[in-house]
Amino acid sequence: MTFIEQISLVSFAVIVVFGMAAYLRSHSRYENGIFHKAGCLLMYGYLKISLAAGYARRAVMMKLGSICSSANISEASEKLHHKQYRIQELQRELSHGGYGTGRHNIKIPG
Repeated sequence: MTFIEQISLVSFAVIVVFGMAAYLRSHSRYENGIFHKAGCLLMYGYLKISLAAGYARRAVMMKLGSICSSANISEASEKLHHKQYRIQELQRELSHGGYGTGRHNIKIPG
């Protein structure tokens, strides 16, 4: 099989997968499906890990700042508060089972 045939086969498979996903999304309630719940749980796990890493980084920066007296943690603190807000939002969605009723904007900057 030549390289061109391999590329065309892979591109055809990708087109078919995206077409099936678009069809399933348009003919079912995406918010009520297992993929949305799985996505929310993955995002929840990511945010928990990200918050733990953020707290650890902040603690290290504060300790280094107290040692060196020149730490600037306002930007890191702002990102940390944003992630805390998003994790609280996802906790509310998961606890209330509000799939399909609330807003589901799971884009997280940075």
